[in-house]
Amino acid sequence: MEQRVTFGNGRGERLAGVLHLPRETANGFGVILCHGMESSKESLKHIRLGDSLSRAGFAVLRFDFTGAGESSGDFESITCTRQVDDLEAAHAWLKERGLAQVGVIGSSMGGTTALMYAGAAEGVAALVTLAAPFDPREILERDFPPKAMALWRAQGFIEFNGRRLNRDFMEEAATLDVAEAVAHVTCPVLVIHGDADATVPVAQGRALYGALAGEKAMCILPGADHRFTRQQDREVALNRAEDWMVRHLRSPEA
Repeated sequence: MEQRVTFGNGRGERLAGVLHLPRETANGFGVILCHGMESSKESLKHIRLGDSLSRAGFAVLRFDFTGAGESSGDFESITCTRQVDDLEAAHAWLKERGLAQVGVIGSSMGGTTALMYAGAAEGVAALVTLAAPFDPREILERDFPPKAMALWRAQGFIEFNGRRLNRDFMEEAATLDVAEAVAHVTCPVLVIHGDADATVPVAQGRALYGALAGEKAMCILPGADHRFTRQQDREVALNRAEDWMVRHLRSPEA
């Protein structure tokens, strides 16, 4: 069963989500799904995970970050810091429903957001990243030559795939210390990446895996792109993510 839900973040903005309730016996655990930069809670990957994880007994929340989908806010104002605040609100909302443990699955920038949050907050019991950037500055400098960066800084925004993106995004990406956050992540983490990812190179996934100090695993899919476009790649990635949650979200005595 699915329920349309809304809740607020720390900035007083409205976040829209879909809560997938367990179809049979609830196991008392929850999973939050975090979409990528130009995606939304209606991502096919997240709809599929909401359906399969709820069948496994989890309460699953897929939601729109501010500036995406049905949530309030503007795309041009997005930053990872703002998304961390949104994820904190989603986590608090789900915990208020009495769930014993909560895991997070994040795609692309949503994966980076999940890492930043898990490194700073308590209560994330398991984490899966799908093609998550580990060094945003490297990607920024690859995609925007110095002249474009100077224009972005001077006028305060840039046109990105037909939409305006404010200077705050650039300035944060240039200084965001994901490695520092990852050093404080204590929950089990599964890193999933395609080795044909032209958006976030697989080297970033390997660097992320190397920086994790706790229980971890890595799944590199040969020939898979950033969005796991091929059905076989998508199914392998999502099955591995689901298995990770089933394995690690469980009662202490289990």
